[in-house]
Amino acid sequence: MGHNVPGLAAAIKRVIEAAIEAEMSDFNYYGNCRDGFEGYSRPTEELPVSDPIRISYPDGKVFLYGNIEVDHVQANFVGQYTDATQLYEKWDEEIRQNFERFEDAPQPVTFDFPVQRLGELATALDAGGAYLDGEGSSSSSGHGNLDLAVLLSEIMTEIGPRQGAAMEALRRSYLGRLGNVIAGQQVLVAGLGVVVEGERQVWVDNTEDLLDIADKAEAAFRRYASGGGGDTSLIKTGFAVISGLATIASGFIAGPGVLVVAGLSATLSAAIPDVEQPPELEFEASSVSGVHGNLLLALSAHCRAVSETERAYADCADTLVARAVANPDYYDLTAPGTSVPFVDGGPGEEYFGPGETIDVHGPELLEAAGLVEVVARTLDLVSGDLPALNGWPWERYFLVGYGRRGHHTETTHLREQATSVLSRTATTLHEVAQKMVLVANDFSRSDDDVRTDLDVLVRAVDDPTPGQDVAYGYDEVVVEAS
Repeated sequence: MGHNVPGLAAAIKRVIEAAIEAEMSDFNYYGNCRDGFEGYSRPTEELPVSDPIRISYPDGKVFLYGNIEVDHVQANFVGQYTDATQLYEKWDEEIRQNFERFEDAPQPVTFDFPVQRLGELATALDAGGAYLDGEGSSSSSGHGNLDLAVLLSEIMTEIGPRQGAAMEALRRSYLGRLGNVIAGQQVLVAGLGVVVEGERQVWVDNTEDLLDIADKAEAAFRRYASGGGGDTSLIKTGFAVISGLATIASGFIAGPGVLVVAGLSATLSAAIPDVEQPPELEFEASSVSGVHGNLLLALSAHCRAVSETERAYADCADTLVARAVANPDYYDLTAPGTSVPFVDGGPGEEYFGPGETIDVHGPELLEAAGLVEVVARTLDLVSGDLPALNGWPWERYFLVGYGRRGHHTETTHLREQATSVLSRTATTLHEVAQKMVLVANDFSRSDDDVRTDLDVLVRAVDDPTPGQDVAYGYDEVVVEAS
């Protein structure tokens, strides 16, 4: 019981023993499960006088005068139980059943790698573009990946002066927007990290809340057994699982190895709806059954808190997907099925303007092609890594939270949206880079030659993702320039 919630099994045992001590006091047996319970025997025709006895736990043996075990003396349970073991077994069974739904709760540690990896991938995309902040305006990302930011700047430096109509269209419609598009994609990846970190934190806070509930229930049972009352510390005023919503985005952004502009946390936080804390929960009561009823109410409130928190993360994922669909220019270079004029143009297009020649400017175009290809491969590797994070441990046997898989469906949709725009942008950039090589060689290279040339050009570019463990594979290329 409770093996997925550290410390819960021991806490449940303490609640069981406290409940037993509380009901034993109703029959005027006082003590504890460790030392046993002292009271008086039930009068019978054979033994009409009540004798002082001690009842042991958990075997329910009866002792006269403290240490003489007897089997002809009965405890005085006024007909509800024939012996103490029935009372013991009742509370053991009921309390364990009350907490049973949490037995297979997801373990936070199993989310650690996905959260870390998503932080690295979000950092790999942090190149200084502008993204939608969720309030109708745009904000700038940082330079967590300064090398990628430099690549984007160098691309514009190489093609910026070109005056040919085809090159101007390429710069205006595609490459000039690339920084902002990557920033939008970074928001999706970082948002994915936030909702996955949120799911991890749900189960961290689940442990805190359950242990708090168990501790308060134990204390309430024990106070009842001792005749106490009115202890305000036996009131639960809020759930950690809900409180965690307020800081989850900033917590992810500040995670180890994540170098993302702090303002992004505010944008992502704004996408998470507020969840109200439930009313205060009182654990003390005027009867054992009343204390137990309050425990059940607290556990039910906790389940609702988990459900509402997971629903908030589901809504966050849906919001980010909806923004990407409604504002495609901030997330993708081209809409699905849209052609790229620069790519589709033939030898007759105006690639160079007045005074520009292929002999002079062809090498510059080749250098730009290598830079564009590096960016494309980086996006490819980021998009290819996202589906690899699909094996997250969402499943739970009992219905705890927002369904048996939490917000897995909504998170999957967000991951698919991020993967889609990353891969489409990468495909467009691959095509642009190939066409640049073809134009720079006056359309004299075969498809195989173009791919070989690009491999060589990529090898001359520094890794744009140092420290993020996101490689795009050019180190494995061993071809030489032809």
